[in-house]
Amino acid sequence: MSKYILTVIIPVYNMGSSVGACLSSLFKEDIPEMQVVVIDDGSTDNTAAVLRSFEGHNGYVHMSTPNQGVSSARNRGISLAKGDYIWFIDADDQVDTTFISPTISILKQGTEDKTPWDLVAFGSLNMFASGAITAHAVATDLYLKNFQQFREKFDVIFSAIPYNVPWNKFFRREIIVRHQLSFPSMTTGEDAAFMTSYLPYVNSCYVSAKTPYLYQLESTTSMRSTHQALKEYQDNRNRIINQIEVFQKLGLTRSKVTSEAVYRLVFGTYILLYRDARDAHTGIKGFLDTVHMMPSLRDFIALANGIPITPHIRVIRFLANHPFVFYIYQHMRNM
Repeated sequence: MSKYILTVIIPVYNMGSSVGACLSSLFKEDIPEMQVVVIDDGSTDNTAAVLRSFEGHNGYVHMSTPNQGVSSARNRGISLAKGDYIWFIDADDQVDTTFISPTISILKQGTEDKTPWDLVAFGSLNMFASGAITAHAVATDLYLKNFQQFREKFDVIFSAIPYNVPWNKFFRREIIVRHQLSFPSMTTGEDAAFMTSYLPYVNSCYVSAKTPYLYQLESTTSMRSTHQALKEYQDNRNRIINQIEVFQKLGLTRSKVTSEAVYRLVFGTYILLYRDARDAHTGIKGFLDTVHMMPSLRDFIALANGIPITPHIRVIRFLANHPFVFYIYQHMRNM
């Protein structure tokens, strides 16, 4: 193994007000086997000054690049990584470092067969703008030493923690480098696309029941035009169809992750189209007209038919299948 067991990669863009707290949480303990790589993606605020203030910490590297987006910044971070594992985190979040050293010890030990863990996953605490916190984690630690065990527990894991995000997982750098994996340049959905590209190479997985990641949920949602919403829907629809194909090859044909991805994308797009119709004063007719512009909507929803879902997703499925009812539901919520 290399000097560093873990490399933390943090893309930053105009996050001077929060990246300091993120880095302070990482450096709360001195962990010699942890490298921290921060890529400043062309910030124009005080981010650079904040990053310089952490110089001198063990394993700390930061660099500035022209603004090219979060995927490019993460990919640049991968090229600088020296750890055996990579953890991608967001600049406005924080971590509990008491989790890192014990997990590094588990990584050093490897599986019972003394082979490296291909994937490490763990829980998170989601903090809302109101201050409320919800925990997302598996009930107990899981040591899945082969793909068969991983496949059997796949829905257990990703019903408890998000599948689509990289911040609740450690990825083996050797797998990323050997298979030339990277984050694609997309307006949205690049995290899930990376996870799905990595998935075929997972033959062992350690899942911790701990919740070391504090995820800050944004208090506001950025506004998108109808054109932008439909473009993002199309991009993510293509990504999910590719994800389904990968799942099928791996024998994960009835995964709840598939049904959740389909219904959440349709539901999320409806929300954006509803807001645009409301702001344009086109009412329910304008909303339904734009819904009809969503390509192959019924065929896409049908991909999730017959797949197990949670009670919460059952509600979202109903509203996704009935856009008229969705409009009434959303309108009543906003009265």
